Amino acid sequence: MNSINDLAQTLKSMNNIYIVTHMFPDGDALGSAFSLCRMLQKLGKKAAVLLGNEISKKFEFMTGYIEPQIFNEEYIVSVDLASNSLLESSLEKYAYKIDLCIDHHISNRKFAALNYIDSNAAANCEIIYDLIDLLNVQIDKYIAEGLYIGISSDTGCFRYSNTTYKSHEIAAKLMKQGVAVSKINEKLFTLKSRKILEIEKILNQNIKYFSEGKCAITFITLKDFEKHEIKDSECDGIASIPIRIEGVNVGITLREKSPDNYKVSVRTSEEVNANDIASLFEGGGHFRAAGFSIQGKINEIINEIANTILTHLGWKNK
Repeated sequence: MNSINDLAQTLKSMNNIYIVTHMFPDGDALGSAFSLCRMLQKLGKKAAVLLGNEISKKFEFMTGYIEPQIFNEEYIVSVDLASNSLLESSLEKYAYKIDLCIDHHISNRKFAALNYIDSNAAANCEIIYDLIDLLNVQIDKYIAEGLYIGISSDTGCFRYSNTTYKSHEIAAKLMKQGVAVSKINEKLFTLKSRKILEIEKILNQNIKYFSEGKCAITFITLKDFEKHEIKDSECDGIASIPIRIEGVNVGITLREKSPDNYKVSVRTSEEVNANDIASLFEGGGHFRAAGFSIQGKINEIINEIANTILTHLGWKNK
């Protein structure tokens, strides 16, 4: 698919649409899904967002952005999904039925029948925003709020290096629609539960350093989640803990999803490409944020990841 106009025309031709995104969806995934769904519903189309797993409590209010609709799907559209292997297990039946993929990951596998990928977009919600005029949809507070949540989430509240002038321009236009920016920013980036603070404490205690502190790796286990009665879906944001440490250029956070099966988040400084590191383990993502999955005993995994990264970057293991 060559242009945003082609994308808009394709969406106009569709009806009875299921929208899917990646497992444990973040603000950009949910913002893209709910805002696009509301736009399609405003066009008189039947559209629904399929969520295979629970979402973080701080995003639950977004489910009220759309009208519940029950219908048999004709089309499957994915948003913010770099690979169909990243669908939640209950949605795997749609993995090879995706008609249209709308994404901004440079590592996108182009798994759909039609793919629109814009890796220059700081957030997938920037692509969805560009569709508003092309679809002749009247923007409202709910569409604007969903898009703001997505853009602010993927830019770290406009702190990350992927933030562009366009990100700020779109945010300013969304504010004109009545988006409660300060309230959303506080909810997404400031407030933390006591349980989350305990999880962060564990992650800080588990940090191991390699190559004179240039690489930091930490982990959290199922037992930790069970002990503090917290769900993985509530842990949005913990992946950035290691990279916030002064002198760290590669920060790795491992979360145990099932016994000896870990989801790995990669965060890097501007000197290192996170996507390249994740690709060493058949993963992917963005230049400074990426991920992959790995199985094994935690100490063996940490050593494997560290040795692979240090070899790839030519760093000595000190």
